[in-house]
Amino acid sequence: MLTVFTLFPVTKASGVNLGNLNARQGDITLNANGKLVVNNSLANGSLTAQADSVVLSGEHKSGGATQVNSRSDITVANGKLASDRDITLNGSGKLALNNSQLSAGNDIALDAGAVSTDVASEANAGGAIRASRGGTYG
Repeated sequence: MLTVFTLFPVTKASGVNLGNLNARQGDITLNANGKLVVNNSLANGSLTAQADSVVLSGEHKSGGATQVNSRSDITVANGKLASDRDITLNGSGKLALNNSQLSAGNDIALDAGAVSTDVASEANAGGAIRASRGGTYG
């Protein structure tokens, strides 16, 4: 079973703000035109989010891969991203990890124009952790 949400705010400035998403038998796929803010999600399958900018907070868990694509900035603030497979955060702007934890069964890839993190954030992976500058999307 596939769960797909295509979200179009009234204006790009208004954005989309979601919380407590749960797909017990499938994937969560979020597409937003504008800013996407998500607090807490659980997917038995993969978790995919793409928008002009993305803000994640709270706990996000996927049995499959977690992929976040942004045409601008990605912020993970006071959040926990956990994937049984890979975590990929890809944006053209700034990727900021603030008081957050990333945990992947396989690899973690952080690709953005600039990557910043604070001392309270951490990343743990069963495979490689890679951060690169110059991410592109869209």
